[in-house]
Amino acid sequence: MTGMLDPVTMDALLRSETVAHLACIRADGRPYVVPITYAYDGEALYSYSADGDKLDALRANPSVCVVVDRVEDAANWVSVLAWGTFRELADGSAAQALRLISERLRTVALADAAPGSAERSYVGRTGRDGVTYRIAIAERTGRFSKS
Repeated sequence: MTGMLDPVTMDALLRSETVAHLACIRADGRPYVVPITYAYDGEALYSYSADGDKLDALRANPSVCVVVDRVEDAANWVSVLAWGTFRELADGSAAQALRLISERLRTVALADAAPGSAERSYVGRTGRDGVTYRIAIAERTGRFSKS
């Protein structure tokens, strides 16, 4: 059986997962898809990245698409496709987003009994300068398949 997800189930999937695939368009017009870790607050996804190709693409064209899914096998999966807009965060909003991301990833690492280094977020482990950003979700759809 396949079908559409209702808004409550889409929200639950976005809250339960921590890895999404972010699709954007580079300045040269080429599509660019990359996995990101994220936290979700019910309206937007928050993430952090060191400078590089992804941020260059997002700055050139802030319209994005994000896919979050959970796949058991080819016949059993659930997926949310969301469209939104990228925005860099600064000052207090960046600090708040970093706390949200760090807490979400730390909670997952502890629940999975991950090694000590995984208990800290990417931000804490690398100590690198980077950009905290928000993807405001404007539209979303979801599907599932269950055997």
